[in-house]
Amino acid sequence: MAKIDFSDFKSVKLLHDRKQRYAHRLYLAEGSRMVLDLMSANPLDLEAVYATRDWIGLHGSKVSQFLDIIYEVSVSRLQAMASLKSTNEVMAIVKFPVFNSPIISPEISYYLDKVRDPGNLGTIIRTADWFGIQEIFLSPECADPFNNKSVQASMSSVARVRLTELTYEKLNRFKHIVITSSGGKDYRQFIPTPGTLICLGNEAHGISLELQAMACDTIMIPSNSLGAESLNVSIAAGILMAHYNL
Repeated sequence: MAKIDFSDFKSVKLLHDRKQRYAHRLYLAEGSRMVLDLMSANPLDLEAVYATRDWIGLHGSKVSQFLDIIYEVSVSRLQAMASLKSTNEVMAIVKFPVFNSPIISPEISYYLDKVRDPGNLGTIIRTADWFGIQEIFLSPECADPFNNKSVQASMSSVARVRLTELTYEKLNRFKHIVITSSGGKDYRQFIPTPGTLICLGNEAHGISLELQAMACDTIMIPSNSLGAESLNVSIAAGILMAHYNL
């Protein structure tokens, strides 16, 4: 497959497509805050930056080392290239992250079971990054973490958290599989042991029947609500990560 010509603005739109992203191992990051964050924390991951003259002038000192990969474009050109309607200053093409150093197995790991909303997935990745969680495990049916909405919700954390796809058959590497579901024990009463995997389920259907059959324990987040049916999966993930990873 031919490489993307970064000076050909039309070819940048190829990365709106999942197959093209994975074929080229590249994704789009859109918006000033995200691009500046990547320039600061993950500068070697940047392949190309497309920005308006005003944005380049405003952030001159921060972007000076990237001038060889910055393409000045008009607002209209940028909006034609972007996948998000709100993009009107800057966007970047970023390499898929490569993690060379091994991760020391943590006491608790997290598995996302068919989390299909890219906004939820990105928010969970961002939350994991905040709490110092280096790796999140995903079922094959999860949303694409490099989808533009996932990337946007992660606020560049997708570049720092290792995302590993695991089928149910490969979960036997964990000693203690814990699912989240109503009717389980209060999560504050559960004491994890080394090798614990906490599983969070699909937004509409929760934990799959296959994963339920593999569970050793079930935990839940108690409610005082007079009518709320459930917690958003990204909120639930944040509550559990704050409890177990601080």
